[in-house]
Amino acid sequence: MALILGIFGILAFLAFGIAQLCAGYLGIEYLFGGIWAALALVLAILFRFTLPITIGAFFGAIYVWHWHWILAALFVSPGLAFVIPGVLIFILTTLLRPFGGTPRPVRQNKIVDLSNDPNSKTIDSA
Repeated sequence: MALILGIFGILAFLAFGIAQLCAGYLGIEYLFGGIWAALALVLAILFRFTLPITIGAFFGAIYVWHWHWILAALFVSPGLAFVIPGVLIFILTTLLRPFGGTPRPVRQNKIVDLSNDPNSKTIDSA
């Protein structure tokens, strides 16, 4: 039973993702044209940058599928729940980094073995 529910969940998640990709493509194509829609799909699939497709899915649901804006917002909200924190983290790490530099490396504590060092002094118990 759990296997059937798991397979059904995976198929439902896949169908929802395909529906969002279709709505995003249609929305961007409706507003900006087919070349921009294809570019947004390439960004989403190859580079995992889904913000244009998510926004396009909102407008595709409103203008192409003639949904109410609240239903369109609910349709794209699962994608926005993951996109918005990722974009904010990217912006914050870019702003907090020193200008023109790279982030400082993290210091790591190293354990030094002094057992074979001739200069180390040990106290003999005998």
